[in-house]
Amino acid sequence: MLHDRFHARWAQPVDLLQSGEELSAILEITIDRSGNIASAILAKSSGNLAMDDSVMTAARQIQKVDPLPSGLGNASGYKVKIEFKLNQ
Repeated sequence: MLHDRFHARWAQPVDLLQSGEELSAILEITIDRSGNIASAILAKSSGNLAMDDSVMTAARQIQKVDPLPSGLGNASGYKVKIEFKLNQ
């Protein structure tokens, strides 16, 4: 599952837990037909630079996933959003 694969690479900025804020960010990735990660952007910022940087660092570590199944996406690929929530 994509969610699990990206979360496994995420080093949560646990020092932010002390603030008591509930931080979450949404990463949008585009997967091309062959499974390459064509792009990764923050679709929704957490509002905290350290949190956002940690999500983007995790995203950069994954460059390829399984090829897209027939019928999923279009000629340019498939977009999916993954939410990252800092565990409280």
